[in-house]
Amino acid sequence: MLTGNIYSLKPRKSFRPGRSSLARASFALAALCALGAILVMVTSLASVFQSPKRLPPNTTVSGVPVGGLTLAAAQERLATLFFSPLSLTYEQQQISLSPELVDFKLDFEETIAQIPPAAPPNFWGLLVGRLPTAPPTTARLIASVNGEKLTAFLNSVASRYDSAPGVAAADATAMVTVINAPGRTLDVPAAARAITTALLSPTNRSVQLQSQSGTSLHPRLTLLEAQIRKYLEQQQYNGLLSFFLIDLQNNQRLHFNTLNGSTLPTEPDIAFSGMSILKIPIMAEFYRQSDDDALPYEVDLVEKSISQSSNWTTNLLIAWIGDQNTANGLYTLNSTLEKLGMTGTFIGGAYDSTDAPGFRYTPSNKRTDISTSPDAYMQTTPSDMGRLLEAIYQCSLDKPNLLTATFPEAFSKVECSTMLDLLANNQIAVLVQAGVPEGVRVAHKHAWADGEPIGDAAVVFTPGGDYILVYYLWVPGNTYWDQNSRLMADISRAAYYFFNPLLQTP
Repeated sequence: MLTGNIYSLKPRKSFRPGRSSLARASFALAALCALGAILVMVTSLASVFQSPKRLPPNTTVSGVPVGGLTLAAAQERLATLFFSPLSLTYEQQQISLSPELVDFKLDFEETIAQIPPAAPPNFWGLLVGRLPTAPPTTARLIASVNGEKLTAFLNSVASRYDSAPGVAAADATAMVTVINAPGRTLDVPAAARAITTALLSPTNRSVQLQSQSGTSLHPRLTLLEAQIRKYLEQQQYNGLLSFFLIDLQNNQRLHFNTLNGSTLPTEPDIAFSGMSILKIPIMAEFYRQSDDDALPYEVDLVEKSISQSSNWTTNLLIAWIGDQNTANGLYTLNSTLEKLGMTGTFIGGAYDSTDAPGFRYTPSNKRTDISTSPDAYMQTTPSDMGRLLEAIYQCSLDKPNLLTATFPEAFSKVECSTMLDLLANNQIAVLVQAGVPEGVRVAHKHAWADGEPIGDAAVVFTPGGDYILVYYLWVPGNTYWDQNSRLMADISRAAYYFFNPLLQTP
């Protein structure tokens, strides 16, 4: 039996020098790389979190993209665009407007305040390379302009480039008034609005300034008087013209008397035979006494008196006014004329009467410098009849007037309109009517007789304004119809085209 030490026969591990050192080195290297990556990422994140504040992506201000820009860069971009000069065009003139000239200012802080702040960066998103996205954001530019300076600038432009207003000139041969084309004026309020809009646009920096038709200088009535006087001189007229006109829009009056080129006073006015023109106050007295529901027979009398100039029906009206008594009617008529202040007018007898006239002295027929040998039965003056027609016209418009002021509640708007209608039915195509274009409404009563003056008293309704025209022509010895009625038509033409001047073409 063998005895002694017993030895284990297990295999022994082999030893290879250097393997453990390599592993340790690899681990150290990986750790260093990871640390470097962390340092780089931390540095990058720090730059993100510490970079200047920027506007959110996809942000625009009045159409200008500013997303991702710093506030300073965004402000600079906006200032560059919105402070560029405007190009203005007016009446073919090119004008440059610097926004600073009208104190144009951007309120950058208020503009940016409309933009929601950008969302803070997502750490883990950045860690994996996922960049943040933002919805589109739009802001309106907040700015201001000095209105007073803008208006002053535009007024300066207007003073330099507006066209002059039209100027009137009278033609004493054609008996018309001609006016130059109306000027053009800058529409300042519209121009201010257009410029303000352009100042707020980054791209549309051009503005076409609009003009509007300017005013024409309305001729003065003295121009009409000079035209008529020159016309009579050219016609070698040897007689008297007594002329009375009222501009019903402006309440301006033209009253003059000229005899053989010499001026005669208008106060007191010149007395003329009343003839059929006195049928106007007879008609007015009828409506003063009657109601709106006058009988058809009575109205028919008035109509025939005016439109047919019937003396017979006029005498019936005079009797009706005096409660079927002619003498009472004449007394009432003269009393009304006196109350109306028609001091140069009276009716001393019926038409075609052979009775002794009820003659009255008036300031007009007592003049010693001129006498037209007026009818002893009935007389009037241009100014008396002009004021009466003015009262009827204003009454028809329900405006203050001589009739209703003198006789309250006696005249209605309907009655005065009816009187004008009756006068407008008096169609004779001569005198005032011969001087106006066809279709122009003329409410008038005319007067002429053998050896008597020729007269007409009218309200003329025109596009350029309504007016009263009462005028007489008288030639010593005999006022012949053919020549003088033509003069009357031409003078009427001058009055019409004074209110409706012809436009002179270039």
